[in-house]
Amino acid sequence: MPAGPVNSLPFTAVVGMDDAKRALECALVNPNIRTVLLRGGGGTAKTVLARAAAGITDRKVVNCPLNVTDEQLFGGMDIEEAMKTGRPALQPGLLARADGNILYIDDVNLMDRGMLAGVLDAVLTGTVHVERGPVSAVYRCDTTLVATMNPEDSDLSAHMLDRFDLCAYASECDAEQRHTILTRNAEFCDDPGRFMDLYGKDEEEERVKVGRASKILPLVTISDELLSVISELCVKVGADGVRGDIAMVECAESLAALNGRDEVMRKDVEEAAVLCLPHRRNYDQPPPPPQPPEPPEEPPEEPPDDEEEDRQDPPR
Repeated sequence: MPAGPVNSLPFTAVVGMDDAKRALECALVNPNIRTVLLRGGGGTAKTVLARAAAGITDRKVVNCPLNVTDEQLFGGMDIEEAMKTGRPALQPGLLARADGNILYIDDVNLMDRGMLAGVLDAVLTGTVHVERGPVSAVYRCDTTLVATMNPEDSDLSAHMLDRFDLCAYASECDAEQRHTILTRNAEFCDDPGRFMDLYGKDEEEERVKVGRASKILPLVTISDELLSVISELCVKVGADGVRGDIAMVECAESLAALNGRDEVMRKDVEEAAVLCLPHRRNYDQPPPPPQPPEPPEEPPEEPPDDEEEDRQDPPR
């Protein structure tokens, strides 16, 4: 990993991680994709890539530490304001700063489960509800949650995983990719400013692609045939509920827009399945019952020969 502030590394300079990049692009293009999870082992550049997403959009990355308190995260009473006015007033939490930006949680699988459930509720509904003592308030939270985790530490429940619209798995690097990573790391450490300039054109092209796709997205259509394919795939993996179906439609439309098209193609659905279904697969689902065997075909009746017909004819 490069030395210095990791959020300065350009998005386009990250080696590999194609599925993760695609998932982040879709989330930046489509406001209906609110939650993205990047899964993988340590040192696979999940954090670097998540923070680099700010470089291809106008949004900022708001970091949510694991040791954040409930009041710091959601909000509480503004004591100073209450003392001035004599009335209870809300002091918005960290989620207020995430409004219009990207909320980032590293090692989300190590977060308090109750806290994480509250964050997911706020992100998916777009609002934060605060009920603390005399304070009762609601404020807006239009954000995209990008979380990372190492499943070797601990895993999330199936219910929690299902609430992430997209999930990308970090792949291992081959020898050539490792060499490229070492080269880029050395270049970044030697002269970060020059390294940023080196990828300036690529970053601008990526920003333009994301911006163009955002404009195309409202025009994108998907056929009934492909909707049926999506439903069949979700049933096949045993996905509970319809979150997977909805996520696949949104993802497929985003992929079409990123490719400059206003119509979803089958390859968009296939790519969306990679980002929407593996973390929803129900391994406990019983296999479908075997189909009953086909009945054996009866041999065709042979017509009687002439002699047999002669013996059966009555005498005249």
